[in-house]
Amino acid sequence: RIAAEGSQRDWHQFMGDYWLPVCRFAQRRANLTIDDAEDVASATFEAVLRNRLIERWTTNRASKLRTLLCTVVRQILANRARGRWTQAAAP
Repeated sequence: RIAAEGSQRDWHQFMGDYWLPVCRFAQRRANLTIDDAEDVASATFEAVLRNRLIERWTTNRASKLRTLLCTVVRQILANRARGRWTQAAAP
């Protein structure tokens, strides 16, 4: 439904279903505080929306939706880690 219609109600349901699992995954994956995990979750859902990942996923369901979300979380965590490393390495 979210890919086909994308109504506010559908997005609200989607966020309700996946917000906490995404936060927990990010928190465990990178040993984050809950605030940092929520920042990662927010960035995850922003990327999903901006890049139309749900629509793309529905046309090619090679993996489960949770795999897609976890992949986005891992990418965001990697980007954050690179950013911190680059900032720490800068003079």
